[in-house]
Amino acid sequence: MTRSFAWVGSWLLQAYYMLFVAFLVLPIFVMILMSFKNSEFLGFPIKGLTLDWYGAALADPAILGAVATTAFVAAVSTLIALVVGTWAAVALERLQGLAKAVAFVILCIPLAAPGIISAISLRIFAFDIGLELGVPAIIMAHTVHAVPFVSLMVLARLSHLPKSQTEAAKDLGASPITAFCLITLPFLKPSLIGASLFGLLLSMDDFNRSFFLGGFEPTLPILVFERMSTGISPQINAIASIVLLVTLSMGFVGERTLRRIGARK
Repeated sequence: MTRSFAWVGSWLLQAYYMLFVAFLVLPIFVMILMSFKNSEFLGFPIKGLTLDWYGAALADPAILGAVATTAFVAAVSTLIALVVGTWAAVALERLQGLAKAVAFVILCIPLAAPGIISAISLRIFAFDIGLELGVPAIIMAHTVHAVPFVSLMVLARLSHLPKSQTEAAKDLGASPITAFCLITLPFLKPSLIGASLFGLLLSMDDFNRSFFLGGFEPTLPILVFERMSTGISPQINAIASIVLLVTLSMGFVGERTLRRIGARK
């Protein structure tokens, strides 16, 4: 009897897991499938398949401009966030007691704040400092949002760094900057790669901050939102499918890179 109940429980757990996976994956599968439909009407039945929607998306100047803006914003904001977040993590690691706890809470505020609240507050801040809405303001907002993620990933890695290594370097005459560049920075390489990929994906997918701080050069999420306001066409599905492919490719490359680094060690 006990074995029977265990078998039933195991079967129900597996069935629940499969339903959960289907719930997550099925909408994405349908989205990709509709991007190949040879009709503007999104729905079943599908009478034919075509690649025209992908060709139209890749030939659309507005889409290409939005992709370029999105890539530029993501690259610049991620680079700045890497520098700021890494130094913040190093500084936080050296603090102790209440000071460390307070600094950690302050660092995590952009992470914990709801997206809409963060976007509104950053727009007010941009207005107060005289920063015009547009690409610079979006870069500032995306950087603020990405810094806590970078710092947390670097902090997790720093907690495994033997302090004896940096102390030995200083005993041999290395300055703090030299010890950081030769000891700490190489040790942080896996976390920096992961943080870079995460920052890029965060920026590419950030709608709230791009919407509230954007100007006349929309990022890709904003352009898709504007196109959807007049109706959903297979071209939108094609754009989403391409973005999904790029996202998966970035994740695959990052995972392979980190495995290669781990294998060398």
